[in-house]
Amino acid sequence: MKTIIYIPGLGEFNNDLTLSKLANRYAKALDLNDNSVEKKYKVEIKKFQFGISENQNTNEAIISKIEPEKEAEIVCKIYEFGYSSLVVGNFKERSVFYQSFLTFWFLILKIPVVSKLLIFNFFKPTANASISKKNDLGQILLGSIIISILTLFGVILFLGIFTTISTWIAQQPQLKNFRFPFCLWDSACEMINELIIYAKKLIHRFNDFVEILIYPFLIAFGLNLKLKEHLTSAAAIIISFNNYFDNGINKLSIIGKLEELAENIAEENPNAESEIIGYSLGSLIAIDALFPIDGIACKRFNNIKSFISIGCPHDFIILYWPNYFKRTENKNLKLTTWFNIFSDADILSSTFRNDAQYQNPNIKIGQNNILPVNIPYNVINPENSKWSHLLLLKGFKAHSMYWDDTQISSSCFNNLFFLQSKS
Repeated sequence: MKTIIYIPGLGEFNNDLTLSKLANRYAKALDLNDNSVEKKYKVEIKKFQFGISENQNTNEAIISKIEPEKEAEIVCKIYEFGYSSLVVGNFKERSVFYQSFLTFWFLILKIPVVSKLLIFNFFKPTANASISKKNDLGQILLGSIIISILTLFGVILFLGIFTTISTWIAQQPQLKNFRFPFCLWDSACEMINELIIYAKKLIHRFNDFVEILIYPFLIAFGLNLKLKEHLTSAAAIIISFNNYFDNGINKLSIIGKLEELAENIAEENPNAESEIIGYSLGSLIAIDALFPIDGIACKRFNNIKSFISIGCPHDFIILYWPNYFKRTENKNLKLTTWFNIFSDADILSSTFRNDAQYQNPNIKIGQNNILPVNIPYNVINPENSKWSHLLLLKGFKAHSMYWDDTQISSSCFNNLFFLQSKS
């Protein structure tokens, strides 16, 4: 028997990431790849308490194998690790302007770094695997432009409030010829009076400019009720990534919570082999736990034998934070296998190579020697209708195509178990 810690993505744009559906997909893939057609697999969901005072709760999925005339045998236990509240916090409850301003400011700050890398990779496409294709470059640029427009929309909505206030001030007769009262310092008073007159002129010009912009956006906001929802989701993901990877906000709390979960799982199952499955941002959190910056991880992480990363945005993180994965070797790590599931159409997923191929990864995590085994899982062919992939940003949509939003869907676990059965 083995125990698995499942670390999902943020879930903002993804399909159902709950443990219940993942466990059913996992069990179905086990059944389909079992040599015996008589065996069946069932899933049982339970609550699991962990932490020093057992004050934290999560879900536990127990997958059992059933054979004729035999007692059910537990194959694995999957434990869900929830962290979204620590990453996102109360950001989504903030105003549209607050979300838009922070997101727009983040994109502005990253323009020099991103522009340099995108131009460099455009002329030297072997420099980075995930953005080596010009179609991927186009989708990244177009996606950034769309997010910028959405965030700019939120900023303009706020300016509309300012416009209303400034228009009201300009229309007040008692303020029309307002001048600062006489005081002892004539030169200072004259300067203040000149500033007031100049400010009034600016208000009139600003009103004319903003009113041209604000009304179309207000109409669009009224016609598309989901616009605020999309803006909020995009802003939450971008700012959450910036908080975690650039500022380290709540990073210690996330890793600490994962440590407590790993400790309680080991206490409940002392003889079981341990494994981590990380999807999207969850795979990066797993990398931070297994390969810490200073090379020192807790014993529970060091004892993990297997790691499965799905849609790991390793190269996408390097695009914004080039030095993020520079770290010291974890010499105590007992990790023996690392399977990396990716999709050719998913521009966020990494192949851990410095070219567009996927065999034999050659990019390590810092000074650590272990390399993943790449497993391709393709639902759509990115070579078909390249322009539609670009304009419709299907490279981002493909990030959620490792399974469908149903328990009966096929999934990337089929490819994983097929490869494991051959090795």
